[in-house]
Amino acid sequence: MSNIRRLKLSAIFPRTGRFAEYAQQFADDSDVNSVNTTLIHATDRILFVVVTVEGTDIDREELYEQIRNFGGAVHLPLEVDCGSYTLDSDDSYGPDLDWTSIDRNGTLEL
Repeated sequence: MSNIRRLKLSAIFPRTGRFAEYAQQFADDSDVNSVNTTLIHATDRILFVVVTVEGTDIDREELYEQIRNFGGAVHLPLEVDCGSYTLDSDDSYGPDLDWTSIDRNGTLEL
């Protein structure tokens, strides 16, 4: 099975000062080249974040465990790149898109 080279996912974190520490800690992994965290929305208690990790062999389960250790939870993967190189990222999924429902046939209703 091919190595994961980029993993982009949405996650929620409690609104604490530890958010930046998470990105720094995971970036210390030898197989990780870069970590990007983007705040999408915040309430008085919760941060909604997109986390992007790039490297040579990203351990998905380790990343999920790191998020749990910081009190967060993975919402869903948004992008996974595998193979010998990463493709250019396409943010066309629109983090501010109003995803109201997906019917049983898999079509998106806006």
